[in-house]
Amino acid sequence: MNADITAIFVIGSMCLCAVLIVASSLFYHYKKEQVKSKERLAAIEKGIAPKDLISNGENGSSLKNYANKRDAEIFGGIKLLIIGFFLALALRITTGKGDHQFDVAVWGLFVSGIGLAKIVVGLLLKKPSEES
Repeated sequence: MNADITAIFVIGSMCLCAVLIVASSLFYHYKKEQVKSKERLAAIEKGIAPKDLISNGENGSSLKNYANKRDAEIFGGIKLLIIGFFLALALRITTGKGDHQFDVAVWGLFVSGIGLAKIVVGLLLKKPSEES
């Protein structure tokens, strides 16, 4: 009984932390886009073409501060790999000492597999110096 309460508390705390992280990330992204929009509108009103419109095309860049697509794939894969391993570890610990403790931990390894696939894709992409 005591282990059940502890598991519920741990899972509830993890969910609360996840919700807070997502909410703060969305709020930060909203504020950043709001400032960017104001800067763009001010530049357009002055008759100046915004610099992100010139350098990245109409929709902007989707690489999010990475030098190229290869780096974005590799670093994204590393993040998913680490998240998946820790998720598998947390799920294994919270399931206790039953026969099915590894059945639940497989979901964390599934996330790690996606991260590993992104790393492989990033490594298979050509380096920017080899594209010419």
